[in-house]
Amino acid sequence: MPIDIMQKATGFSSEFRRVSLGKPAFDEHSKLKVLAADDVTLVEHFAFMEGVLRVHTGAVLPEAFLDWLGTPGLAELDRLSGATTLEFAQK
Repeated sequence: MPIDIMQKATGFSSEFRRVSLGKPAFDEHSKLKVLAADDVTLVEHFAFMEGVLRVHTGAVLPEAFLDWLGTPGLAELDRLSGATTLEFAQK
């Protein structure tokens, strides 16, 4: 039974960024529903960890990571700059 991500996330003040972490991922219903939202970000576990690793390797500035994380919708890795951790490991 899918959890209503949008309803949970909107229970907080609009002054806060709303980010929901999906571990391991979100169901398709939640992914479609977030497309209509303008104040909630869904980030899947693997994408969040890749982003954190890019910050730790210096491939992405922390500010850019937080901007990516705070952009409403589905936080997709192709919208995050910097070399992937696989590319970093191969150097």
